[in-house]
Amino acid sequence: MIYKGTQRLGDFFSSRRENGIAGMPTLSITIDRGAVERDSIDRKMETNLSANEHLLGKAGDIAYNMMRMWQGASGFIENDGLLSPAYVVLAPKKTINSRYAAYLFKSPRILYLFWAYSYGLTSDRLRLYFNDFRKIPVEIPPLSEQAKIANFLTAIDEKITQLTQKCDLLAQYKKGVMQQIFSQKLRFKDDDGREFPEWEEKSLGDISYITTGKSNREDSSSDGGAYTFFDRSQDIRTSNIYLFDCEAIIVAGEGQEFVPKHFIGKFDLHQRTYAVMNFSGNLGKFLYYYLEHYRYYFYTQAVGSTVKSLRLPMFQKMLVQLPCIKEQTKIANFLTAIDEKITQAQTQLDAVKRYKKGLLQQMVV
Repeated sequence: MIYKGTQRLGDFFSSRRENGIAGMPTLSITIDRGAVERDSIDRKMETNLSANEHLLGKAGDIAYNMMRMWQGASGFIENDGLLSPAYVVLAPKKTINSRYAAYLFKSPRILYLFWAYSYGLTSDRLRLYFNDFRKIPVEIPPLSEQAKIANFLTAIDEKITQLTQKCDLLAQYKKGVMQQIFSQKLRFKDDDGREFPEWEEKSLGDISYITTGKSNREDSSSDGGAYTFFDRSQDIRTSNIYLFDCEAIIVAGEGQEFVPKHFIGKFDLHQRTYAVMNFSGNLGKFLYYYLEHYRYYFYTQAVGSTVKSLRLPMFQKMLVQLPCIKEQTKIANFLTAIDEKITQAQTQLDAVKRYKKGLLQQMVV
């Protein structure tokens, strides 16, 4: 629906420049989470400003970062708080539902307008001052419809929060149970309830074949290839060439996080990417989970200051605690079931996020 008549954002908001009050929480404006308490984010920022030198943000206001407004750095303020004087605090007038406006400010069309009305020679110096913000043309629906849209999008956000928490809890559960399993504090039993034999210690080089790509095949890889190509970072691309056709555990040879990947099929490797294969009768999926759990070992053995790199002998000498094949199978199946739940929750989360993104793209401005 298109609403006739051109309005300006200044018709709906004024600039609040009131001084802060001692005892209130300090808020930060983020791109992904909007307005949050500063203590809740990992990025800690020290300030010598007193409460009185901060701006006051009241519940129902919207605050934005002048330098990042065009990237979506704005947020609805749930409760009164202190804000940096570098922010702009928008006080809503009676003609606007500020929750609706907070969603509107994340829509692609209005983000473009925020960029177009910002001033600066380069993107990292762009600033959207209130005097320019207030000139931006918009078409706003009646208050009753604003409220319906805001309530609907709020319900979607609540679903996103629930699914995000579910993914986080499942990931934490998996991490905790892997710690119990691989420290052997949690042991599985056979189908008759009997204990499995004790685990044996072997080197990774004794129970598997470890190799890397034969040359730098990055030039021959393309998005239209038929086979998987693992490069030297964490990226996966495609190639028209393959060297291997088997089950393997892939570990990137360079980077800061050496997270293994489990793969079955035809693939090729960059010359600084490693494949652990031919598991000598041991279950590959178990070994994948083992290496995932102990991936910090890769980091401790990597060489280099700015870019960490792995070497083949480091893989070969790595010690692995191995249960019998039947216990490996039970462990692998148990952890795979958790991974499937994580994948299912993440798929649902991604779908809801895409749905919300589509709705924001349709919002009238």
